[in-house]
Amino acid sequence: MAYSFNISFRDDELEDLTFRLSKNIKKKHCETNADSVVLIDSFAHDNHGLTQQYIRAIMAQQRHLLYITDASPNSENAVGLYGDLNNYPCATIVHVPNRNKLAGLKRAQFIYNEIIKAHPYKVFMHLTPNAVEVIIAMHALSDKIIKYQINLTDHTFWLGATACDYSLEFRPYGFSVSEQARKIDRSKLLLCPYYPIVDDIPFKGFPFEKKNECVIFSGGSSYKFGDDKNTFFVMMKRLLDENPSLIWVHAGDNMDGIKEKMMSVMSVQYLRRIYLVGIRNDIAEVFRHIDIYINSYPFGGGLMNLYAAHFSKPVVSLKRDVYTSANEILGQLKDVSVDFTTIDDLCVEVHRLVECADYRIQRGKQLQDSVIKVNQFNELFDKLCTSNTNILPIPDKSREVHLPSSGELYDCRSSIVKIIKWRGLFVPYCQKEALLYCPSKMISVIKRYFRK
Repeated sequence: MAYSFNISFRDDELEDLTFRLSKNIKKKHCETNADSVVLIDSFAHDNHGLTQQYIRAIMAQQRHLLYITDASPNSENAVGLYGDLNNYPCATIVHVPNRNKLAGLKRAQFIYNEIIKAHPYKVFMHLTPNAVEVIIAMHALSDKIIKYQINLTDHTFWLGATACDYSLEFRPYGFSVSEQARKIDRSKLLLCPYYPIVDDIPFKGFPFEKKNECVIFSGGSSYKFGDDKNTFFVMMKRLLDENPSLIWVHAGDNMDGIKEKMMSVMSVQYLRRIYLVGIRNDIAEVFRHIDIYINSYPFGGGLMNLYAAHFSKPVVSLKRDVYTSANEILGQLKDVSVDFTTIDDLCVEVHRLVECADYRIQRGKQLQDSVIKVNQFNELFDKLCTSNTNILPIPDKSREVHLPSSGELYDCRSSIVKIIKWRGLFVPYCQKEALLYCPSKMISVIKRYFRK
């Protein structure tokens, strides 16, 4: 519930609950090896999150790597990732058994045991916001092991603010949110922008034959496009109305939900110029074949903006606040200007991009050097984790950021069923242990969330 609704960015009662549960982990003698690191990943998914970037950076350091994941060893979503790991002689993969076989504190104990066997000096976490068992295991680890949270969901709640020694932030917005709302000291926040993974996956094509049309592309998780006014879809309707040669392609999850939002402001005739293509593992090639990228709204994207800049495609972004800003993502290495504060101004820019190919090319080329290169990322990562101090300029302490109001709903798929599910199972994988070992604390948490 805390993830689906921006009730808060940190919950001290839940942090305390996971810490108390960690007291039930059977501790073992811990030796650390400076050449050994662990990365724990909830996803194991190619071109998703930051798994591959950090794994490749660790490999560039030529360290021993233990990779722990919930995902199946046969996952079709991780062919490239597993290929990287299997081709690296100093990597070991451990798959945590599924929850039908191992759950709760037993699962946390398994994770803890595997980490201890690797004798790591550092542990990196790349987690879902509710990775309860991993957080319990982190609390149980010796202070000799340095723990880093790779913050890939900086816009909302995640568990474990007290379980990490450092948090790796990919943009200034996340840095400020972690300092102001998660209450993590700024000396523990490390700014590390990332690059998009570009693999050699052949282009699967579009469901139309492109001739002289101009293709505007949008994409990302479906929740990033939902607000009460359907602002993004109203804006797209206007762009299609004002630019007859424009075709709109959209990629991502929950195509039914996106279509429902879209059809609430458009008529059926628009479908001739709109193509919903779902999740694309050839996303890099998709960007090669589009003309303009439009950022998501009301929640701005990260990775998609980087892909557009990498392939020198012009970006347009409607800016509500610093969180929705594409400049925030693309302006860390050089000054860029792709944000528009009104729909009118954005529509004027898109029309010019559609009508003038030379202008389109020029605007795209201006973004070329705004994305950190692979070798730059690896070098920055190495310096950050050696010194544990920032290399890039960090946001001012007094900088104001948009913190969504309590109860702000942002998932366009949310329903009363989802709300009840989250309220009933807030510590979803350790609720029995929480009631057994910390009954008063768990009951207090449940009551508090039912009242929200």
